[in-house]
Amino acid sequence: FRDFKIDGVTPAAATSGEGHGIAFNLESGSTISNVWINAVDCSSKGSAWDAIVKMHWSSRMSQCIVSNCKVGSSGSADCSGIYLENDGYVDNCLLYNNKGGRYGSAIWNKKGILVNCTVYGNTCSGGGDSSAGIWLQMAEAKAYNCVSFGNAAKGASGSSDLKAASANNVINCATPEGTGTGGVTLKNPGFTDPANGDFTLQGNSELIDKGAAVAIKNFTQPEFDLAGQSRVL
Repeated sequence: FRDFKIDGVTPAAATSGEGHGIAFNLESGSTISNVWINAVDCSSKGSAWDAIVKMHWSSRMSQCIVSNCKVGSSGSADCSGIYLENDGYVDNCLLYNNKGGRYGSAIWNKKGILVNCTVYGNTCSGGGDSSAGIWLQMAEAKAYNCVSFGNAAKGASGSSDLKAASANNVINCATPEGTGTGGVTLKNPGFTDPANGDFTLQGNSELIDKGAAVAIKNFTQPEFDLAGQSRVL
């Protein structure tokens, strides 16, 4: 699937059981690219482990946007915007202003790879293990060249921008906490107009030229970013 938008959808009925992809359920080896998922509201419809996009073995989500979506109404809902269950890839994606339950309102990455993603202004209602931005759950989960900023988690034990199994999960990323290897301890990303969905960088942004080349097995970097600018490969 590629090159379309899903906008303003509310599921008609609650799902039963656990583990659904509300907009997409990507099976092994499948890919979506250049898709914008906006304002999907399943805050009172879903069940445990649901996500706007659920990804299985070797699936890929590239150059997509997930914005203004709602998943999970309480800390017990265990929901996320994207649930990357196994060894798939999420790259060059933007996730902003999403609201979720526990385990990451933007991205819950269990064992997969995140590359060049921006996560901003997401909130989660659950305490405990909650992460409003990115949760890298296990040792296999990695994030490269990602920005997570301005996210908010409920509860003192929740993580706002990034929660990781260890510092080894995070490579050359930018967060207020400066977690991981390399990267930037971020004070202000310098986005142009995030309130209106413009996440291009102002000329004085501390993120300019801070990315690093990524060499990942079985992964080819897109030539352009979401704004249509050439990437250094």
